[in-house]
Amino acid sequence: ILGPIARVQGHLSRQADWNLAVEDCVDLVAEFERGPIGTIHLDLLQRIAQRSCKLIGTDGTLEWDQQAQSVRRFLAATKSWEVLASSAGLDRNQMYLDELHHFFASIATRRESLNTLAGAVDTLRVIDAVRRSAASGSRCNVTNNSSGKAAA
Repeated sequence: ILGPIARVQGHLSRQADWNLAVEDCVDLVAEFERGPIGTIHLDLLQRIAQRSCKLIGTDGTLEWDQQAQSVRRFLAATKSWEVLASSAGLDRNQMYLDELHHFFASIATRRESLNTLAGAVDTLRVIDAVRRSAASGSRCNVTNNSSGKAAA
């Protein structure tokens, strides 16, 4: 939606004494090639799962909230919220089963999966830039693949 990520500034920490080999809190600022800036907060300590995404633009706001099981938008012109989609009553586990079915069907039909290897590599490149940024305390460029796509 926002396009390739150009630069990141990251902060990684281990807040809990759980003897994990990974950080339990991650905060980052992502600068996208086309200009937007986004923030991401990952918190593995939180007791109640909370997942959401909010895109704010000049004409309004688009918001996905897993707890509310909805996608809604706020239009600045009308100053009102509108529910665009609701997943209330759906079995969330079915989503994972559908993903597996799609993956195996892609293999069987020799068609590219929606989640490509190149996309996974691009994600790892963003993670690498976040780690480099956290270690150096400065913004770091994301090393893009030959297609130039390290998108979010």
